[in-house]
Amino acid sequence: MERFLLKFNEGDYQHARRQISNAISDAQKVVDQINEICSVKVDDSQLKNLLLQDGGAIASAIKKAVTQDLDKAGISSATVRDAAVKGDLEKYYKIINQYERPDYLSRKYLSIDEEGKVTCLEEHYENLKEEHSYYIKTEKGLEAYHAHLKLVEAINSFRKVCPGVPLRIDPILYALGPDNQTFVLNENGVDYDRLANVTQ
Repeated sequence: MERFLLKFNEGDYQHARRQISNAISDAQKVVDQINEICSVKVDDSQLKNLLLQDGGAIASAIKKAVTQDLDKAGISSATVRDAAVKGDLEKYYKIINQYERPDYLSRKYLSIDEEGKVTCLEEHYENLKEEHSYYIKTEKGLEAYHAHLKLVEAINSFRKVCPGVPLRIDPILYALGPDNQTFVLNENGVDYDRLANVTQ
């Protein structure tokens, strides 16, 4: 069976996109600052290491780049070399210690392109859309959904005919509609696939 889209949570999806946009902006500032330290240009794997781990990959790259730059300049003094590496690493750690990493959801979607621009690939936005979509995946679940719709219609018809009769309604399955008179399906996460398999 093809999945049946029950609900797409547009509000949460747009909120997550705004968080990612803010995370891109903040990460770009950090990447630009790191790129100014020495000849290192932060790449995608290093960005992911910074966002999802401890940033050690960039520290190693800085150390290597400084050492290569000193070799090219013909500087062999261990004291000068150690001071240069230490100085650039201190700059790096100062930058990342001030960087407030975004939430995990935003972090896992950030990438860096060939030009060093922090971005979120379109495929990641599609994954994000899926994370905010709720589907019915089984025939039995779809049958339960359609039966539930009929039940809501029947309850609302009964309420029209007998408006004074109090009804005890399960808030997990139903919610009052915008008019506070009729019932609607509770769109906050009824798992029809699971519901269809509940036995007594």
